[in-house]
Amino acid sequence: MKAAAITRLLEAVLEGDGEIENSGAAPIDDAGATDLTFLESNRASAKLATTKAGCAIVPESFSGPSQARSLIRCGKPRNAFAKALAALK
Repeated sequence: MKAAAITRLLEAVLEGDGEIENSGAAPIDDAGATDLTFLESNRASAKLATTKAGCAIVPESFSGPSQARSLIRCGKPRNAFAKALAALK
C-alpha cells in the first residue's frame, strides 16, 4: 500500500514521497525500506534518525531528524498504526 493511500485512510498529513510502497510493518528498530513503522512520542525521536523504514507515522508535533522517506503526521500514532496495519493485511 502506498504512503499516500495510507495517509488518506488515516485522514492525516503526508510529508515526503507518497509513492513509497509499504508491504509490511515493523518496530522502528527493525523496519526496512518497505516497512511502515510509528513513533508514539517525541521522546523516542532519536530512533527515527536511524530507522531504515520507508514510512513512519509520527505525532503532529514531531520535529526531529528522520531517515524515513515519508512521514505521516497524525494525532494518535499508535491508533493510526493499528488502523494502517489492518489495511496492510
